[in-house]
Amino acid sequence: MKKILPVLISIFFVACSKDDDSKNIPITEENIVISQNEIYEYDLEFPGDEDGFSITRQAVNCEISKIEQDSITGNFIYTYKPEAGFTGTDTVEITHNAYSISRDEAYNVRIIRINIEARK
Repeated sequence: MKKILPVLISIFFVACSKDDDSKNIPITEENIVISQNEIYEYDLEFPGDEDGFSITRQAVNCEISKIEQDSITGNFIYTYKPEAGFTGTDTVEITHNAYSISRDEAYNVRIIRINIEARK
């Protein structure tokens, strides 16, 4: 039993350790100030598959928080509108993903964190 216990513990730590690829993903952080009734748009710039962008941390105090593709440019646009009467800070995180044919898997390219301050 004394020989098995250290082996089991080491297997447990190896199994629980995880390569955290997210620490290598670049984060673009934007700090935005808008009026409490204003609609804010952020151009994500990369035309292509809409599955390439996803909201991975949704804004909390919003009436609108979504990603749509511009029919003219093909770019993806993030749109935010605060809840009626909301003043304060809200945050959204958008992850840009790509697909690697050679790895046959999706991977994160970058994270866009938008901190939005709504003022009167």
